[in-house]
Amino acid sequence: MGKHIIKYSYLFLFYPFVILSIVVSGNTGKSFAPERIIFFYLLFYFLAFFISSRKFTSIYVRFIYLCSLVFSFFEVGYVSLYKERITPSTAFILLETNTSEIKEYLGEYFDVKILGWFLILFVPSFFILKGVNRVIINYSFKEVGQMIGEDVKRIYTNKVISFLISLMSEMYNHRLKRVLLGVVILVVALFIYLKESHHKYHALFQLYSGYEEYLEEIKKYDAFLNIELNDTLLSSVRSNNGKANRETYVLIIGESTSRNHLGIYNYPRNTTPLLSKMEEELVVFNHVISPHTHTIPSLEKVLTFGNYENPEKKYDGSVVQLMRQAGFKTFWISNQVPVGINETMVSIVAKASDYTHFTNLGGKKELRTLDERVLPYYEKAVQDTSQKKFIVVHLLGTHTQYKNRYPAQFDQFKDNPSTPFPSYKANRTINEYDNAVLYNDYILSELIRLLKENISENEKTFALYLSDHGEDVFETVDFTGHSEVIGTKPMFQIPFLLWSNNKNEIERMRPFSNRKYMTDNLIYAIADLANISFVNFTPEKSIFNDSFELRDRIVKGNVDFDIYFK
Repeated sequence: MGKHIIKYSYLFLFYPFVILSIVVSGNTGKSFAPERIIFFYLLFYFLAFFISSRKFTSIYVRFIYLCSLVFSFFEVGYVSLYKERITPSTAFILLETNTSEIKEYLGEYFDVKILGWFLILFVPSFFILKGVNRVIINYSFKEVGQMIGEDVKRIYTNKVISFLISLMSEMYNHRLKRVLLGVVILVVALFIYLKESHHKYHALFQLYSGYEEYLEEIKKYDAFLNIELNDTLLSSVRSNNGKANRETYVLIIGESTSRNHLGIYNYPRNTTPLLSKMEEELVVFNHVISPHTHTIPSLEKVLTFGNYENPEKKYDGSVVQLMRQAGFKTFWISNQVPVGINETMVSIVAKASDYTHFTNLGGKKELRTLDERVLPYYEKAVQDTSQKKFIVVHLLGTHTQYKNRYPAQFDQFKDNPSTPFPSYKANRTINEYDNAVLYNDYILSELIRLLKENISENEKTFALYLSDHGEDVFETVDFTGHSEVIGTKPMFQIPFLLWSNNKNEIERMRPFSNRKYMTDNLIYAIADLANISFVNFTPEKSIFNDSFELRDRIVKGNVDFDIYFK
């Protein structure tokens, strides 16, 4: 191995950060300071200074390099997909994810592009590790340091620099002095590292920060679900329909379904044949959006009193608690997996129900669990003899991977769809998504049919369907999925359909179908539909109320949806 390669071979240990810097700068358009992350690993590499065995030094250095390589690849993949660096909110998504979702996610997104980055990072790393190992085994730090020192002396004739190099070389020859020198350098480096907050720029710190925030959120959710309702606004809840009246209300929550792919919303393909047949019984709301593009941040507003203006009010109570306090027997039937790495926030809200059943427990066998599995449990809930019932049905809907969301008989769309980004992958993905929407149409029609068949003639009934957020399927970007940073229009646009057995109510609400609405105020709309009142009930927040008031629909932190996507 050439003398110059020996001298500077350790610089190749920073190869992953060079690639990460290129990817971050190219995909986010933001400045990136890789030296902050390099500093982090330098501290670990420096500990090799204290290892006397060359063999263990080699093992240790290669281990640190492999750690940096894995984390760099993870972030390179994340940045190339979502056009942002890892943030604390990434931890929320990971902690809410289960093994089935991880398998589907990898199946959908581990494509040629990600494989390319994998090869770019890992293939050269094989030779880098081989070369670094050879240098460590055959040359001491002192020998390499002396060779570099000679170059420094030759380039910089400054006497001070020459003196420092000579001093460090002399100290290295004395074991005690060498350790003292190492400790001093390490302490100074750690002080600078922490004082300048370099650690905050590492993905590990961002994920750890998100994990701490997540645990705090879970504690708060548990606390608000176990509060004494006497001291909250929920203590004032009452139903205005009278105890003798029979009532059955259903809230159907979809997953990752964009209104733009529903035939009932004028999508060119007839993906909703069954809903379209019963259109006279429905109010189809055309301009409804979700507050976020991910399930948890969206549903924690949709299902609670929290909204954009007052997100902290999510701890004031949930829609399940509201309905229970109003005298309803509550049911939560879900085809979503109840737990990720930790229990999810949605499953905590679900626990407040009188009856909770999850048909999907995750794992390899559940990869293709179909939403029809909720139907027998739902039918049993509808047939329950309780005077007042509130049923929440949480579907997998059109969640990635789309091909796992429908049975073979719904594999109907196979021609080339319309898209600004035509390719084999785009065509296949759009077809799979539309097939999933077609199956979702069947599930929704079945839920409504079972409701119609199992209610009494004078029973007050409605079924409200919405999705947690939308999805962009090669519609406005060359991408399929949802991301708050990318945040395209289809990722927020969701279907919002109301069925009721009261034809007069349906006709009364038809003029409301073009109202611009965001679902973070849904709890007021449900209370309004069910004729439930409580202290601070605000009819202006209900899309179904004559007093409804339009408000700015702010998404992505500070973006007015109606101005940005005009």
